[in-house]
Amino acid sequence: MVIANDLLDIVVCPRTGKRLFEATGKKLEGLLRQIKSGEVTPSGDVDWQVDEVDSLLLTQDRKGAYPVVDGVPVLLPGSYLAISS
Repeated sequence: MVIANDLLDIVVCPRTGKRLFEATGKKLEGLLRQIKSGEVTPSGDVDWQVDEVDSLLLTQDRKGAYPVVDGVPVLLPGSYLAISS
């Protein structure tokens, strides 16, 4: 786990206001692979590089994610990643 539990308790999706969940295991590996291949792209301009992403925070519906760079969630609107199942 890259994100501290106490931080996960207070971080919410800027779009919905609902809790976010850290992606783990095969789900995380698959999503990182999709981001690196360009299958999943940020919704806007970002100031982070794909290889800097440590983890991802998933939305409750699992249709979106936000990157975690150096242990810090990047919750800017342009950093939102729309994902498919």
